[in-house]
Amino acid sequence: GEETPGGGGGGAGQATQREGGGGDGAQDQEPPSGALEGALRRMGGDGAPLRADQLQLSDSQVAAVRRCVLEPSGAFYVLSVQQSPLGTIFRGNLRAEPSALLEALDERAPQEADLEGVRLLVLSDPVPLTAQQLQAGEEAVPVVLALSPAVRALRVSGGELGLAALSLGATGLTTLGYALSSFLLANDGQLLEALNAGDTSPVATALPIAAGIGALLLLHEGAHAAAAAARGVRIAPPVPVPSLQLGCFGCVTRVLDFPRSRAALYDVAASGPYVALAASLAVFVVGLSLSAGLPPPPAATDAAAAAAA
Repeated sequence: GEETPGGGGGGAGQATQREGGGGDGAQDQEPPSGALEGALRRMGGDGAPLRADQLQLSDSQVAAVRRCVLEPSGAFYVLSVQQSPLGTIFRGNLRAEPSALLEALDERAPQEADLEGVRLLVLSDPVPLTAQQLQAGEEAVPVVLALSPAVRALRVSGGELGLAALSLGATGLTTLGYALSSFLLANDGQLLEALNAGDTSPVATALPIAAGIGALLLLHEGAHAAAAAARGVRIAPPVPVPSLQLGCFGCVTRVLDFPRSRAALYDVAASGPYVALAASLAVFVVGLSLSAGLPPPPAATDAAAAAAA
């Protein structure tokens, strides 16, 4: 069982029927397009987008979810079942917190042989409210979305790996450039003059700063990866975003599969900033302690006056 970030909160209440999405059976809806079609294509495994009937459960699987999982749990009373282009949607009354329903799905679904490979998600109704329902003040209610075993986790392509490698190289260069810029105004710009004269020795001066930035970024992404492994969330290799102003804007990391819960997704997302913040504070404190006894650098006007004398 799974619960997605869009999962609705709220306790028990009456589920609202969608117009055109009433009772059991298939519904006449437009097939997915755009970004959703692209995602379904990548999840299909053979390069072709999954058809609506491949996403939906069979009649026997619908009966198993309804009679062997949802009804015995007591957390969700099914009023209707819709076969939609997004999968099979179970609508009804939520009689407990979404987390309690999620626990029931995790416990009961694996016990049913017909539901092997079926994904059960708790989320806000993915079918948009009609204009009349919005005017009446209705809100989206939690539903159970079931996906067939044909839905697979997204894959990492060779192009994505190549992009990650190129971005990593570019980020290394921009990070070194940012580190060098920290010394451009030091000693009346002597470092810049040395670089213009072809002297590469200033690069060695900037390497510790570049290495420190790279280490913090590595800790950040390592924390994401460790949390993802601990929470069972599959993620793609991070793609660094180079920046001439900051060295690196961070990384873009795709989630390849459905997180088991919003808490799991939060743990993966928050682990990187927390670890990087703690490491940054530690580096800051160490830097202050090492520079406490150093004399202040001479002002540019003082250095110019001394040179003139």
